[in-house]
Amino acid sequence: MKESARIDKWLWAARIYKTRSIAADACKNGRVTVGGVNRKPSFIIKRGDVVSVKKAPITYSFEVLDCIEQRVGAKMLFGVYKNVTSSHTLVCGILNITPDSFSDGGKWDEPQKALEHALEMQALGADIIDVGAQSTRPGSTRLSAVSADEENARLIPVLDLLKGRITVPISVDTFYPECARTALTHGAKIINDVSGEASDEMAKVVSEFGAGWIIMHNPAGADAVPVYENGVSDDVLDFFGRAARVAKSHGIPASSLCFDPGIGFAKSYEDNLRLIRDIGKIKTDGSALMSAASRKRVIGTASGETDAAKRDPGTVALHTASILNGADVIRAHDVFSAVQSARVADALKKIYGEANGG
Repeated sequence: MKESARIDKWLWAARIYKTRSIAADACKNGRVTVGGVNRKPSFIIKRGDVVSVKKAPITYSFEVLDCIEQRVGAKMLFGVYKNVTSSHTLVCGILNITPDSFSDGGKWDEPQKALEHALEMQALGADIIDVGAQSTRPGSTRLSAVSADEENARLIPVLDLLKGRITVPISVDTFYPECARTALTHGAKIINDVSGEASDEMAKVVSEFGAGWIIMHNPAGADAVPVYENGVSDDVLDFFGRAARVAKSHGIPASSLCFDPGIGFAKSYEDNLRLIRDIGKIKTDGSALMSAASRKRVIGTASGETDAAKRDPGTVALHTASILNGADVIRAHDVFSAVQSARVADALKKIYGEANGG
């Protein structure tokens, strides 16, 4: 049993990356840390070190048990590392930099204000900051959307200001592949694709940058509600399967994908609630699932609250149910409430698992 190894060789040998060159690139691009410090490909690891690997939206952590430099079969990995990845639900904090978002439009559309709010959310425990420069409020459509040029003009000054100040991964909410490219060039690590298409064009950009890809189900635009002949959950699961195949065809691993059932997008009130109930059924093997119910209309319908900014208690209820049903990520405006409720839901989930023999 070896006591030390080059980290790029170990990452390849331990089958964490498919090739040594991909492992080396991950080290060079700040996606691999030991002791909280970014490490170069030549860094020497030792037994007992914990290697953290960012495969957005999740950071995986591996305790080194054997410092191998020759690739082994998957069945032998039990002696190579121990997966010590935290099991806590990730909180994605929403940073809308638009003048017209449905609950907080205009509050953070100046770069300095956006930076201050991002830093606040990070301090409160957000695991991801999701920047939105295009409103997808109720009633919005592709026809009413701002152009890619306008979206880029909003994004660039904010992303450049966040760079170096925000240490958690930055996600950008967009449906334009050209805006995704801009975002990744300016420091984003995840594309939150709200197009509902999972297109080859978007996949090419994500693959080129080795980014994370959040893919949302949205078949008919923000307000249209189709009839789901086989039920909304089956339709969502079918879409996730198709999207996963597109990603695979472009070399994007399942671990870099996160699926979003699109609460509030092309869904009826009952559809939204059924999706929360069925989260465990629509999860895709090897990929994360995000529940993004924050301040959505479904909460207003259930509670009678017409002011979206006052729907945070209802958001906590839906996100707690989502976590207990298997969600890996929750996307929220109010990060303080989201983090606290997620930790309580995680604790409950653990106890429920013990009760059920899990």
